[in-house]
Amino acid sequence: MKNVSQLINVLTIRQENLFELILIAYKEYVRGYYPDKFIVLKSSNDIKPMLCIHLDTINDASDKTPNHTDFVFNPKDNTIRLSRKSKLSCVGGDDRCGVFIVMYYFAKLINKYHIGFFCDEEIGGIGSEQASKLLNDDSSISCFIGLDRKGVDEVATYGYDNEELTQAFVSLGYKEANGTFT
Repeated sequence: MKNVSQLINVLTIRQENLFELILIAYKEYVRGYYPDKFIVLKSSNDIKPMLCIHLDTINDASDKTPNHTDFVFNPKDNTIRLSRKSKLSCVGGDDRCGVFIVMYYFAKLINKYHIGFFCDEEIGGIGSEQASKLLNDDSSISCFIGLDRKGVDEVATYGYDNEELTQAFVSLGYKEANGTFT
């Protein structure tokens, strides 16, 4: 139940506040950021993949701030849904589940991956567009891995991917699916 409470806390915080929380909580790993656009966390400049996570949800575009009463947890099947009385558009798991995963496993992830948090992806990739100016020339990033995906068995490709990397995922049982951008 503790993990569910932590996830619901991540679901209820506004993007702006989550951005500030990440800057403070992981300040020793911040290697680049642009206010309210993106944060890059690294433990070193070793060559590694970058996990890409966006901080906004569709709910951030509205004036409704989520709170704990908007969510109902079903322990029988470990699902979270909106309560019938909620005025939210969605749970906000896209991509707050990715944020939760990275925060929960941060100590295990930071030495294996660089981590990028991006703002305003739901309204046109604004944070990643700004970050690309910094990241395109960063030779310590071997590839980008987005945690923003529906389902559990897909690897999204974007038409210019590394075929060897895609096949590595396919060989593990993932299905190749088209994506728009990340």
